[in-house]
Formats: sequence, structure tokens, C-alpha cells
Amino acid sequence: MYDFIITKRFTSNQNDYISTLSKKAWENFLKLKSLFIANIFDERLNTHKIYEYKNIKVYSSYINKKDRIIFFYKNPKKIYLYKIITDHDYGKLLSNMDFALKDFFNNF
Repeated sequence: MYDFIITKRFTSNQNDYISTLSKKAWENFLKLKSLFIANIFDERLNTHKIYEYKNIKVYSSYINKKDRIIFFYKNPKKIYLYKIITDHDYGKLLSNMDFALKDFFNNF
């Protein structure tokens, strides 16, 4: 079982994302969320590393073909949920990683 760190910023981001979903997309989201909670590396999530700094790894997991959840992984039990992105612009995402990792280090 994981210890998920869920910030107010992530909760707001997730609520904004959920408000845009159709009924079918919502059902799929719930299914994938259950998979994610059970095993962040479930092969159906296509979780993959996108960035690494010191001992912190940043991963992306699929929600659907275009939407991803981004999270930080420090050890096998502590998962910092960062953001749901609705585009595949990793360049834009990675440009914000230094700030996000500093925030992570300062708070957790």
C-alpha cells in the first residue's frame, strides 16, 4: 500500500479535470484510479519515468490516450501526486520540474 501525498493544488487540478469528463470517461477514470491506487506500475497504466533528480524520480501514467497523471516517487511507499496534464507537452512540463521538485523538497 502506498502513502499518497495529495496537496490542495493537486486536488484542485483533479477536480477541474473531472469536471470536463463525459460519463464514459468518468467511469474509465475511476477504473484506472483503482488500478493506480493498487499498483502505480500496473502495465495497463503504461507508467514510465520522465525525469530524475538525485533520488527523486518523476513518472507519468496514462489516464487515456492524451491525459496523464504526473507523480514523484521517492521510495516504494511514498508517492507525491503532482498534476494531471491534458496535453503531451513534456517540454513544457519539464521546464516546471525544477520548481516542482524544490517545492517537494521543501515540504516533504
